[in-house]
Amino acid sequence: MDMLEAINSTLEEVVDTNMNNSEFLGLIIDESTDVTVHKKLNVYVKCPSSKNTSVIHFVDCISVIDGKAATIVSEVVKLFERKKIPLNKLMTLASDGAAVMTGRLNGVGAVLKKSLTPST
Repeated sequence: MDMLEAINSTLEEVVDTNMNNSEFLGLIIDESTDVTVHKKLNVYVKCPSSKNTSVIHFVDCISVIDGKAATIVSEVVKLFERKKIPLNKLMTLASDGAAVMTGRLNGVGAVLKKSLTPST
């Protein structure tokens, strides 16, 4: 393992531990395009720190096939499952305000909320 992989592995472990130990999390996501015009989803998580403040962690930059809400939600769910972080820890969503993120019925926030709300 080279030095960068070792550093990345250590930092990722610290971030994952912090997210797992937090009672709640804030999700910060932003869609972007790389220089080759491939869509990316940048994922950050805000969580409480040990000093009664909050800290924002970069979690991942995910390649996505399109910018649709269903695709974004699917990738966020897969990321949380891979990191073994319960989705019900999500309390807030921050984004750039694009309709795909904030749409009242089918935006990322609405779809996540529906998936986290128990059916009655």
